[in-house]
Amino acid sequence: MLNNSRHFILNFNNSFVCGFLRLFRCYNYLDVLEFCHATLLDVWMDSGRHYSALTEFVFGQIDQCTLSDDKRSEINKKIRSFEIFVTSNLQKCSRNMRTFREKHSQWLLKSLKIHLENHSEMENLKKGRPKLTYDEGGSRLKRKLAGEVALKNENDTQLLIHAASISARKSSEHSVAFLLANCNRSEAQATEAKRKLHTAEPIPLTINEALEFFIDNSLSKQLYKEIRQISKLHNCDIYPNYKKVLEAKLQLRPVGITATETFAKVALQDLLNHTASRIVLMQEELFANLETVSSLKLIVSYGFDGSSGHSMYKQRFECNEKDTSDQSLFVTTIIPLKLIDDAGSIFWNNRTSQSVRFCRPLKMEFAKETKDHILAEKNDLDRQIEHLIPFVLTILEERKITIAFDMHMTLIDGKVLNVLTGTNSCQLCSICGAGPKQFMDTIDQNSFKPKPGHLQYGISPLHAWIRVFELLLKISYRLKFKKWQARLESDKRDMISKKEHIQKRMRQEMGLHVDKPKQNGSGNTNDGNTARKAFSNTKLFASILELDLELINSLHTILVAINCEFAIDPQKFQKFSDKTIRLYTLHYPWYPMSPTLHKILIHGSQIIAASVVPVGCLGENASEARNKLYKRDRQMHARRNSRINNLMDVFHRSMDSSDPLISSMGIKKRTARHKKQPLPQDVIELLEAPHHIVQSNTKSFVNNESLNDLLDDSDDSDDSESNEINPFSFELAVENY
Repeated sequence: MLNNSRHFILNFNNSFVCGFLRLFRCYNYLDVLEFCHATLLDVWMDSGRHYSALTEFVFGQIDQCTLSDDKRSEINKKIRSFEIFVTSNLQKCSRNMRTFREKHSQWLLKSLKIHLENHSEMENLKKGRPKLTYDEGGSRLKRKLAGEVALKNENDTQLLIHAASISARKSSEHSVAFLLANCNRSEAQATEAKRKLHTAEPIPLTINEALEFFIDNSLSKQLYKEIRQISKLHNCDIYPNYKKVLEAKLQLRPVGITATETFAKVALQDLLNHTASRIVLMQEELFANLETVSSLKLIVSYGFDGSSGHSMYKQRFECNEKDTSDQSLFVTTIIPLKLIDDAGSIFWNNRTSQSVRFCRPLKMEFAKETKDHILAEKNDLDRQIEHLIPFVLTILEERKITIAFDMHMTLIDGKVLNVLTGTNSCQLCSICGAGPKQFMDTIDQNSFKPKPGHLQYGISPLHAWIRVFELLLKISYRLKFKKWQARLESDKRDMISKKEHIQKRMRQEMGLHVDKPKQNGSGNTNDGNTARKAFSNTKLFASILELDLELINSLHTILVAINCEFAIDPQKFQKFSDKTIRLYTLHYPWYPMSPTLHKILIHGSQIIAASVVPVGCLGENASEARNKLYKRDRQMHARRNSRINNLMDVFHRSMDSSDPLISSMGIKKRTARHKKQPLPQDVIELLEAPHHIVQSNTKSFVNNESLNDLLDDSDDSDDSESNEINPFSFELAVENY
């Protein structure tokens, strides 16, 4: 009746009689069965999401002997439409049934109506074309019947509306009666009712949706309240109260967080337990369908990194520790990568493993990245890992799941790697200990044997871009005299002249500043984005540097391969590396490889073979990109009334924004912010399963379904936005929040 009332309000006068026609409706020829949408949904879910279960349930309530073939086909179409609506909208809700029920709660209250033929009455009818009621007719018949009623009452709009209002009241449809009565009072009220009907009804945000909106947009408490207030003033009260958001935010933090003036930390066991519980909560529907699963393993990468240039506040340290300063920050982080069972089946896969939104802080400390501090932190982490115990989690009220943790220290840069491996010079390989002279003189590549335990630290793909880029620049500077070291004054002048020439061309032709110191004294302009943009046009880059184009293309292929998050075939990678080594030694035998390039070409296949996940998933991109977020949060989202509160607020905000459940909610939205280039064909050929890669103009996809994907018969591929943008892998990019 509500739909009929809206119809005559929004259209011409004749349509106002739709409600009045209730006085003339006849149900003598129809029996109506109604099936609540919520009941049908439960039947569909209990049967394992099978269409046949719905048909059996519906036809089980009907005397099928009285059904004609046309009526049976009509019922099947209605059931199929119901299933299509559920599956399509369930996918939009990330296949989370709880979210689907909350979003479509009003739809679940409605019913699927099936009109059955009443043969006892039909037999008494005369032969000929049957007369249709208003509900059975199409739009043309409805206009005809409405016009007849309007004509009989001389098109008296007020009378027809009043009659429809009385009919609605007698049918206990009080909302429709109220609407019709108000529209009958004046033209202004009818116009206002029309405007409101045309306006879509606002859908309130759930607590988690509001929390995700709060974190994604870096809102403060005051700004969130102002947004909520102005929405309420415009009759769009969709944001929950901030107190409820705050209560939900507390669930994003593990227990046991402590802070002093110089550090904030949480125990590794507590952080891993909390991370695992949030992942399982996100996949709760999956575990409900797999009742035999009881033992899982969470693969986690971890590491630490130091940063400088932080704000120095005019507050004294109460602890009075020597050389204490808030200018440098040393942060230890973890990233959950994959949740698997004993057979290797995937229950959750972090498809944006190099995103800051999954990089969780373990400890923040105002300290410099010195050798002693690195070793002390490594010893503390080793001690905590040694005492880790499996986490027993209770789900679905009484079922228990045991989760063990597999830790991999790969979130480190070259400086930390040299300290951990005992490499005393930055010119030595941290894997085998070889030096520049051995790089140049040794032809047999099998002579570079890795030291025990040195392959476990990954390949550091982010810094590989920068180090290879700088190596090519240094070779180009020395092309005129072709020596490793410029000791003669003439050689030094030639090198400076060539350097200035290359800097000028790079600026004019590629828009890049290379090898120039930054004003704040923290390094130079050779960063990851500069290197990636230079390699994006290898032909122009080789022309400016006057280097071999084939070599630069090969290096570009290798860099893209180790940064993508697809599994690389170690043997294919080694063959390609051998080819690149031959090109390098053929054209530039007078300049030794850098330790980074040596590690990639000589030991890359060994590191790939030793990694439990693709090497691109073990990169340090996220932990490096987090550094500038710590600076921003400390200035914009942290209290300054005390050093303890300031550091605690930064730690909490970093923990909140890296919660796996909340971070997974906005992946698709963040995906749309960046276009990705397809993987080069040379890179695809290095992968373990190149035939599974589907190329498009802007994205690359892999057929790597988890159990969750298989159960839902769908495959989503997500990426995220990046501060350090990798244009070749939708899963590698690092994002801001």
